[in-house]
Amino acid sequence: MSVFHDFRQWLGRQLSRQIIEESGENAFRNMRRDPMRREADGTRLSEITDKDGVPWLPGPISELRFVFSWSNDGWNPYGNKLSGVTQTSTGFWLVNMALPIEIRYLEENMFYFGAVPGKPNGSRLNPTLELLVDMFVRFWEPGVWYSRTAKHPAGRLIRAILVPQISDVLASRQVAGRGAVNLKKHFCLFCLLDRDHIECSDPSLFVPRNEQQQRHFAMLWKNAASEDERKSLAKTNDIRYTPLYRLPYHRATLDNIPESLHLFFEFLIQVYVRHCLRVHLVVDGQELSEVIKEPKHPRPSPASVNAALQILRSAPDGVLSPSAERKLEAMSEDVLFHLCKDFGLRYAGFKRQLVLNLAEWRRTVSADDAQLQSVVGPTAPALDPTGEQEPTAPPFQGSVEGGTYMVDDAPSEADTASGLSVSTMDSYPAHVDTSGNPTPEAPSIADLTLRLQSLSYEEMTSLCSRDAEKVRGALNQSRKTATVTNYCKGNKSILVAFVKILGITSAVDVTDPRLSMAAMAKALKSYSNAAASGISPEPVGPGIGAQDSSSTTQSGFDAGANVLKLEDAWLANLTTKERQLMQSPQAAAVSEHLVKGNAPATIVTAARSNAALSTDLLQAYCKSLGIASEGTALVLAERLKAYASTRYS
Repeated sequence: MSVFHDFRQWLGRQLSRQIIEESGENAFRNMRRDPMRREADGTRLSEITDKDGVPWLPGPISELRFVFSWSNDGWNPYGNKLSGVTQTSTGFWLVNMALPIEIRYLEENMFYFGAVPGKPNGSRLNPTLELLVDMFVRFWEPGVWYSRTAKHPAGRLIRAILVPQISDVLASRQVAGRGAVNLKKHFCLFCLLDRDHIECSDPSLFVPRNEQQQRHFAMLWKNAASEDERKSLAKTNDIRYTPLYRLPYHRATLDNIPESLHLFFEFLIQVYVRHCLRVHLVVDGQELSEVIKEPKHPRPSPASVNAALQILRSAPDGVLSPSAERKLEAMSEDVLFHLCKDFGLRYAGFKRQLVLNLAEWRRTVSADDAQLQSVVGPTAPALDPTGEQEPTAPPFQGSVEGGTYMVDDAPSEADTASGLSVSTMDSYPAHVDTSGNPTPEAPSIADLTLRLQSLSYEEMTSLCSRDAEKVRGALNQSRKTATVTNYCKGNKSILVAFVKILGITSAVDVTDPRLSMAAMAKALKSYSNAAASGISPEPVGPGIGAQDSSSTTQSGFDAGANVLKLEDAWLANLTTKERQLMQSPQAAAVSEHLVKGNAPATIVTAARSNAALSTDLLQAYCKSLGIASEGTALVLAERLKAYASTRYS
């Protein structure tokens, strides 16, 4: 149930105060100043005209004309809870722009229109807006006669307009009848720029939206014959009808102003202080301010970089075809990020933006300039001039050290005959046949450590996710390949991490950008079936599974040891209780916080459970990694965080 206040009665009470009436008389009768100092100095209010084309402000002396800005936002009516916002209401407020700034935002001078429960989505705010618009349609024409005011005992005609809306981006878009803020085609309220060009900072390229066209699209949505037709129109045009279009002076592209609280004080200033200046709030060793982390982009392999460079070099006349751009966009974001960075280009933004940066740069340079001196060795085979041919990986690849591309020694003749290089063969664990057919055998501690260290930040994070747990279960149960890929929810890094951990990179080339998730899932399933030997094993490893490893027969793969467990070497030096702790959900949470680089206090909280103290789990975690396990919980958490940062930074 919603209750709304009557704007006419509230304004009548306001007009009984002389300061309100005098402020309205003087607010819009002064000459406009340049540079602009207040709303009356801008162009928007001066552009509003009546039905005869006469400027609406300041109006005849006998009348009093007001301008009201307004805002809507959601808040918790019961206060901020430690566990987060649990209840939400959406309120509406009006502000008299004729008042001096020092009294404008006082509680007694603002009109609280009312609130609706929850945060209505889409067009569900329209009934509330209808009530608000009904009042201002009357105040626009013919106006409202008040029988008495502070300065006019015989009464006075009052007229008012509702402009502009000043809200955060989400509220502004909803009231304007627009869709989500992350749309690719219609992300901007004011211009036709799409999200692929979000990095553009040239105002001359900001083509403004056509107001009449927007109003036309809104009326099409309103007059649609069915809900399905409305959904189709909203998807195509990203414009829904809003009652504000009933106001003759309303301009959707001019009357939505981003409010400064969220835009500057809660975002830009915080990013500048935390991200640029690296200033953080630390109390008693605990970091209380939110840490804004740099995105992690590990160096890609020379094979993938060479494939991307070959696409750039093969562009006829330096112009990438749409097909070539799609091939670049299908590559890893790490490849595009480092190419832009190495060529001195802008490397912020989405993958599509990185591709556009490279395409624009390629038009200005020759094919010989599209290469990196640090990438040595064989390159991908030449593409045809159209860019239609699929790029293939080079016959061998090197490694990455210290952020620079390094290429290992050339392969021998015998290795070249099998298509493998020395570096590739050396990377195979002993239990993988170099012919590409894996032979199940438990990895050694050294092998397992190397494989874990080979994971990127994204892959390690994915391996600690709940989706990865579902993938493990599906593979252990020999579920369908489609089921395995569905559990990944589009996160390819989960399967890549499993392939690296199990050491089956000979059968699956994870560096190939064309490699599908289905192909990796099929290879993992084949490997799991070969190792299972008819027993449904339980996963074992730090924070993985919930059973003691002693419940599964430990006699190697002949006895059906689980192909997906991270080797008992993790737990070799632990007691039974410590093993149980390392297989608990709290251990999985600790792993995730370590990989994300969260604060030690957060890690300590995640390690706490009803059955054990944080110190017990953190000591077991340190022992499993072979690092010192003495000290308080906070000391252990700091030690683990330092260890993780050296491995996965």
